[in-house]
Amino acid sequence: MFQRNRPLLLFLALACVVVAALASIPGYFSADELQWLARARSAASVAALPFVPFTDPSPFQYRPLTFNLWLLLAHAGGDRPGFVHAAFALATVGIALLLRQWLLALAVPASRAWGAATLFLLLPTTVFSAGWVGTLADLLVAAITLVALLLASRTRGHRRALAAHATIALLSTAVALLAKESALVLPLAWLLYGAASGERRAGVVAGAAAAVAVLAYLVLRIDPLLHPATPDPYYAWLLSYLPRRVLDYLLFPLLPSVEEAHTVALRSIATQLGAGLLLLLWWRDCWQRGRWGGLAVTAASLALIGPALLLPKASAHFALLAGLALCAGLALLAPAHPRSARWLHPLLLLLLGWHDLNLVRRFHRDAAVQTALLDDAARIMATRASDEPLRLRAVSASVAHVLARSASVPSWRGQPLQLRAVGDASASSVDFVVRADGRLQPAAPR
Repeated sequence: MFQRNRPLLLFLALACVVVAALASIPGYFSADELQWLARARSAASVAALPFVPFTDPSPFQYRPLTFNLWLLLAHAGGDRPGFVHAAFALATVGIALLLRQWLLALAVPASRAWGAATLFLLLPTTVFSAGWVGTLADLLVAAITLVALLLASRTRGHRRALAAHATIALLSTAVALLAKESALVLPLAWLLYGAASGERRAGVVAGAAAAVAVLAYLVLRIDPLLHPATPDPYYAWLLSYLPRRVLDYLLFPLLPSVEEAHTVALRSIATQLGAGLLLLLWWRDCWQRGRWGGLAVTAASLALIGPALLLPKASAHFALLAGLALCAGLALLAPAHPRSARWLHPLLLLLLGWHDLNLVRRFHRDAAVQTALLDDAARIMATRASDEPLRLRAVSASVAHVLARSASVPSWRGQPLQLRAVGDASASSVDFVVRADGRLQPAAPR
C-alpha cells in the first residue's frame, strides 16, 4: 500500500514542510509588502481601502487585480506575518495540485503527475516566489493559467471544443494581464499546450485568442510601458542582457549558495562551470529519454520568462511559469534511464533541497532583522522631538541590504516613519547603528 501511495505521501510530506517553514517566517522580506500594509492600515474598514481603479491603465505597473487583492489580504491579517505567509504557502501548494490535475487530464500516469507537482514545490524559484509576499502577481498569473488550461483540457472532444478553447484563452489572458504584465507570454503557453496535449489546432486557436487579449492590452498600455512617468532602471531592458539572463536562470537552481538569481555571475567561474556540467548531464539524460525533448523543455521554459530575459537583473519569481513548464515537460517525457535515476537525479534533488533550505533561512533571517529594526525605529520616532529623518547605518553588508529595503517603509504598526540609510561611517551623519540582529544602537561619538 505504501509503495502504491508513495508519490502522494511524498507530495504531502513536502507540502507540509513548505507550509510550516514559510508560515513561521517572523516578518516580511522587502519594502513592497510593507508599503501596501501601510496603505491597508490607513483604512478603518474594507470599504475605505484605497483600492486601485481597474479603469486607469496609465501607471507603469498596471496590476489592479494584484494590488487590490493584496490590500484585502493586508487588511485581513497583514499585522500577522504568519497568516500572510501561510496563505501564500497554501496557494503555492494549490498551484502544484492544479498542475497535477492538468497532467492527469492529459492522461499522464498518476505517479508521474504527483512527481511533477512535488518537483514544482522543490524548485528554488517556487520557494522564492512563495516566501516573498511581493510575488502575489506571479502566483496569480500561474494559478489563472493552470485553471484555464485545466478547463480547456476538459473540453477536448466536445463538439464546440475550438470555440471553448478560444473563449477560455481570451478571458483568462485578459484576467491574468490585470494581475501582471508577465501574462504577455500566455499566447505561447497555449501553443505549448497544443503541442503537449496533441491538440495542435486547438492550441493555435487558443493562442490566437490569447494574442487578441495581449494586442488589446498593448494598444491601451504601450505608451506607459515604453515611456513611464518615473523611469525605473530595474526595468530598463536591452537585448544585450539576454545571454547573461539565460545563464542566470539556467544555473540558479543548481547553485545552493546563491540566494538571489541576479548574483549568479558573482560566483567563481569554477562554480558556474560545475553547475553547467550538471546541466549538460541532465540534458544527456533527457536525450536518452526523448532525443530533443530536454532541450525543447528548457527552451519552452525560458521562453515563458518572456521579456524578463531582457532586464538588467534576474529574479527567481520571474521564472515561476517556467518552473511549471519544466515540471510538466519532464512528466511528459519518457521515464528516466535507470543509471541516471540511481545517481544523477538524487544529486539534483539534493542540490534543490539544499538551495531551498538556504532560501528559507534567508527569509527567516532577513524578516527577523527587519522586524527588530522597524520596531526600534517606530519606538524612537514616537518619542523623538525632531521631525528630521532617522539616519541609520548598518554594521555589515547583509544588514545594509535589509536597511536599504526598509528605508522606504512609510509606517510601522501605525507609527509614521522617516528613515534614511547612511553609508558614511562618520558619527556626525549617523543617529543609530543597525546591529546584526536588527536592533538600533546609538552611534558612538567620535
